[in-house]
Amino acid sequence: MKLQRILYNQLNKEYLYDDSDHFLLLHNTWDIRTCTSAGNISLNMYSKLVAYAWAKAFSESLERSTFLITDSWISTLVQIFNQHNYSVITVMDSCESYVSDNLKKIKKTLSKEWITLEFRPNKQFLVSHQQFIDQFEKPPIMETFYRWMRKEYHILMEWDVSQKPVWWKRNYDKENRKFDKTFDDVEHLSFDSKYRKQACDHYADDIQDQWKKPLAYIPITREQSLQLLDHFITHHLDRFWELEDAMYTTSDFVHHSLLSIPINFWLLTPWEVIQAIEQADTAINNKEWFIRQVLGRREYMYHWFNYYKDDIYDQNFFDHKQKLPERFRRPDMSPVPIKKMKCVSSVLEKVNRLGYSHHIERLMIVGNFCLLVWYNPHQVNQRFREQYVDAFEWVVTPNVLGMSQYADGWKLATKPYVASANYVNKMSNYCKSCQYNPKEKYWEDACPLNYLYRNFVKKNKEVFVKWRQSFIVKHLEKIDTKAIQKQSYDFISSISWDEEKNDIH
Repeated sequence: MKLQRILYNQLNKEYLYDDSDHFLLLHNTWDIRTCTSAGNISLNMYSKLVAYAWAKAFSESLERSTFLITDSWISTLVQIFNQHNYSVITVMDSCESYVSDNLKKIKKTLSKEWITLEFRPNKQFLVSHQQFIDQFEKPPIMETFYRWMRKEYHILMEWDVSQKPVWWKRNYDKENRKFDKTFDDVEHLSFDSKYRKQACDHYADDIQDQWKKPLAYIPITREQSLQLLDHFITHHLDRFWELEDAMYTTSDFVHHSLLSIPINFWLLTPWEVIQAIEQADTAINNKEWFIRQVLGRREYMYHWFNYYKDDIYDQNFFDHKQKLPERFRRPDMSPVPIKKMKCVSSVLEKVNRLGYSHHIERLMIVGNFCLLVWYNPHQVNQRFREQYVDAFEWVVTPNVLGMSQYADGWKLATKPYVASANYVNKMSNYCKSCQYNPKEKYWEDACPLNYLYRNFVKKNKEVFVKWRQSFIVKHLEKIDTKAIQKQSYDFISSISWDEEKNDIH
């Protein structure tokens, strides 16, 4: 008899083995406080609640399964194995490197108990990492990888008689940076679930009512995940592409799909999402830009991380050492200068409330701010891992250390993603209700992003010149750089709490 152990992010019947006699889902309370190569990760209550609810729901959807709560994989597996006389325990290898490493250690320990833990290949990504290495040897630029994936899987392509692709345009990136001033808010699905209630009951001693309501935007079952996919295609896909980068105080989600959560936990497979979008009745640009995120960026980040994972945690290109304050996770406890910044305070409040913000809020608001005030990139990465419900090491680490904080020194991104208040004012309505002036460069009511951005460029001129952005450096010649330097240092000092003061480098 074979027992299949199903991991917390393998919640799809496609990953069940025909030769399994029974299935086991463990809500492992140690795992959610696990140690990774990035440091100790203490996940927030949202992650704990949905992990419980997902596992319980999936277990009950199976005929021969058991759901257990444990703080020890090994002792539970030994007990079950001996109790039911299983011959072997099978598990699909994890797509997360630290989980895979832990599984190998567990296998050795179990072997001492005469228990066989048998690994099966991970098949959660369209291309295995070995296939990626065989094709490219090392990560190419993301666009090259995306074009190869389009051809490999015949996505958004037709072929003429000479077998050349026709009618497809590779990139609509320049056309998705729109901001609709008349936009207010749109309807997104809200899901009810008995499993969510059971999770809240289980953690009743640790949670307050504030944790219960926001969770309704997260699907718990595969059926609800399919509803979310259908709702996105029907009600949001037509405008997702053009407003993907837009930010509003009046809308938590705009037209974003929220599908990263069920996809990253594999309640939905990437391939079925890609096919559904390709077959949708909408313009080609809407399809292409969403498929780019799943077929291109998502797959690329997985392989990029696996290629550089042994080095990335030792890299800090700008040598930023400012300590990220613990209270950064609590917007209500933020210092006054940050509270006054409508963009930063709004996104921090949303993340605290929902465990979510969309990708531009992550990159160009929180990430941009952290880079401009010289926070330690590895502490920033750890905070992202802890606070977002859809966070996994393979996707967060390259996005934060590679793209957002530029810690890897252009292995992933070809330039630092930094911006002044001009970008935020153009792509959001934050500035309208902010106490700072987005047009003022460095006087008393100036938006901090303006002088922080210019001071960052001044400190790192050679980087911007190297990547053909010398026009940014030349613009500084017209500005009082001594004034922006003083304002920047004063601001950075003002957001360090007394008990967490740092030397400013």
